Formats: sequence, C-alpha cells, structure tokens
Amino acid sequence: MTHIFGPVPSRRLGLSLGVDLIPPKTCTYDCLYCEVGRTTCHIVNAEPFVPASEIADELEIALSKSRPDTITLAGSGEPTLNSEIEKIIASIRKQTNIKIALLTKRLTFLEGGGPSEGHGR
Repeated sequence: MTHIFGPVPSRRLGLSLGVDLIPPKTCTYDCLYCEVGRTTCHIVNAEPFVPASEIADELEIALSKSRPDTITLAGSGEPTLNSEIEKIIASIRKQTNIKIALLTKRLTFLEGGGPSEGHGR
C-alpha cells in the first residue's frame, strides 16, 4: 500500500489510519514548523494526484486488517490539494462509518473551495 499508513496511536484521534493524498512536500505554504520539512512543490490549485478508486482499494485492504478509531486525511503535504478529495471522502463513507479527520491549513477550503455540504464540514 502506497497511500495508507498506520494505524498509529494519537492522543486526539485514538488509533488513526492515515491516508496520504498527494506527493511528498506538496503544499501552498512553506511553514517552518511543518513535520514533513520544507515544501518542495508549491501549488495553489488542486490536482487529481491520487484517484479515489486507488484509495478505496487500499483502504479496503487496510480495514480488513485493523479497525481504527479514525481515518485521517493527511500525510506528506496538504491533502486538500487533491482535487478528488470529495470523491475520496464519499468512497470512505461507502466503506465504513469510522470517523474521518482532515488535517489541513488550506484557506480556500474554508472559502468554499472544499467538499460540498455534508462531506466533512
């Protein structure tokens, strides 16, 4: 599996299964405190980095091996830069009722550039 990691223990989220939706160090920012280091790919517009179907297939395998408390959309950079995020959230919802966490700093997500109502707000 190349896009699913964990599960890992989290004080906030319990046992968390991570989903990495973009290539390493891809972000709109270059925060000094970023846990993945300096941003090497600065972009503003979302792109279809990882297809929703690929995430769904990997998630099905991961969920057959463990039952996390949370599925966390995060990883190597800014997850909302994947233009398929809405489809990915919908496919997770089809597979399980496990809560979904989104770790993001994306301003346009809050300005209406993110998932539709009912998907993660």
